[in-house]
Amino acid sequence: MLANASGLQTLSRREHRLWVATTLLTLLVLTGSYLLYRKQLLGSEWGGVERELLRPEDQSKNLIEKGIRSRQRGQLEEALTHFQQALDLMPGNQTILKLMGETYQESKQPEEALGSYSALLRIAPDDLATRLKVAQLYQEANDWAAAQREYRHIIQRNQTSPEAAVALEAIEAKEGPPDRRQRRRPDRLARTAGKPSLPQTSVPSNQSLSLSPAPVPPEAAGLPGVMKTDQMIEQPDPSILAQVRKDRGLRYLRIGEYRAAINELLHALRINSEDQELYYHIGMAYEGLEQPARAHDYFKRVDQGPYLSAAQAATRKTAKAAEESRRRLNRLARPSSE
Repeated sequence: MLANASGLQTLSRREHRLWVATTLLTLLVLTGSYLLYRKQLLGSEWGGVERELLRPEDQSKNLIEKGIRSRQRGQLEEALTHFQQALDLMPGNQTILKLMGETYQESKQPEEALGSYSALLRIAPDDLATRLKVAQLYQEANDWAAAQREYRHIIQRNQTSPEAAVALEAIEAKEGPPDRRQRRRPDRLARTAGKPSLPQTSVPSNQSLSLSPAPVPPEAAGLPGVMKTDQMIEQPDPSILAQVRKDRGLRYLRIGEYRAAINELLHALRINSEDQELYYHIGMAYEGLEQPARAHDYFKRVDQGPYLSAAQAATRKTAKAAEESRRRLNRLARPSSE
């Protein structure tokens, strides 16, 4: 009665249901039209809508996976396109930069590969594997100065790494045997009075050195202290380990990597403190670093062996510098009078 009095007409239950159905149908049509429009705008695949709704990280991951699959099929340009799109979404991503560098190398584009690797090294300077690739690319381009800079950087970062072993071999191969380098570019240390020539290492320069347990070599099978097992020795013999570190230290000393040489020779000295030659070689390395006081401390410890006369001459040569260094330290340690 109130509805009739106010002039309003109530809907019947059937009319109400029809109105609800019409409204839902209208919403469904509008939603479908919107999705169809986005499909035409974003591409022919419905996956474009899904990709648009993903986070940049997820989109980048999908593009990386596509690039890897393209690379595996040998479609390198397509792979690079995917990697570049992923990098645009995630600038500075180390994985993408490495993948791009490797793909550029495979596609014979060394300059572009260097660009990707260099960008990666600016973010991760301790990535020695990438730095080694950069050094090798420079060497292939006949830019030995740049290659050597990268090789030496690897050694200075970690002289015991596998990459450092490759870098050492590359420098030795390029500069030639030690005696030829000595004639071509005399070292300041070579002019020390009575200094004998450095001994040849027992490990060839083209053989990588490893400190991990390994099978007993045939030539060492009869040596005392070497455990004979079918496959591996659990602990390397200390004398062999000391010789390995000493040999590598001498190789670093020959190419002028004095800090790496000191690290290796000190490791050998901790294992075998009876080796008098180590004191002399460590002194040489400190003299190469222009630290005569420290060199003096090691030279004077040599009291026997083939380097005795050379060590005595070097001790006399560095005595004055060592005394001046001690005086400076005493002045610094003495409290200043006010």
